[in-house]
Amino acid sequence: MQIKWLGNSTFLIKTSLSKKILIDPFTPLELLDLDTTVDIITFSKDFHKISNFDLSKYGAKIVTRDEIYSENNIKIKGYLSYSDAVEGLKRGKNYIYLYEIDGLRLCHLGYLGHFLNAEIINTLKNVDVLFLPIGGNICLNGSESYKLSELLTPKYIIPMCYKCDNCDFYFNGPLDYISKCKNIFNTNTSEINIKDFPNNTPLTVLLKH
Repeated sequence: MQIKWLGNSTFLIKTSLSKKILIDPFTPLELLDLDTTVDIITFSKDFHKISNFDLSKYGAKIVTRDEIYSENNIKIKGYLSYSDAVEGLKRGKNYIYLYEIDGLRLCHLGYLGHFLNAEIINTLKNVDVLFLPIGGNICLNGSESYKLSELLTPKYIIPMCYKCDNCDFYFNGPLDYISKCKNIFNTNTSEINIKDFPNNTPLTVLLKH
């Protein structure tokens, strides 16, 4: 399985069967080569409505938050959450996605802005890969994210939604989160094959954007 970070909360995942899953695209034409095809798209927020995406040209399956997708050794389920601590009154709903791909469990927290309750923590606990927002302002900040990650106990954490080169958005930088991490793997690349992850876990994997 290959994982490529495209900035903010956007990732392109390529499975062992060469299926492509695009998570949280803002503007696909800016993010993908024109020749790229995508099989599945999921959204934590309604970016496609905001940007008026024409997704029909990609021929992709849009997995909605209210369905459970299961096909081609891929399972996807969404969970309602919010981008603030007042049930979405400030920044709206957010959807967490749990993916089962190639025998691995991956969790994308989207623009989560509040601490999760015990029930959802138990559901998401011990995933193989956790995509974790750390930039604050419109999602959890570094300190909040680190505390949550300690409860979720994933094998690998890929931080997202933070200020970096060509990707500032409304976020703070990663220092608040990284300063608390004990085990960091800096790839210096935006794309990595999961088989190349070091075996020492738990591990924060920093992809480059």
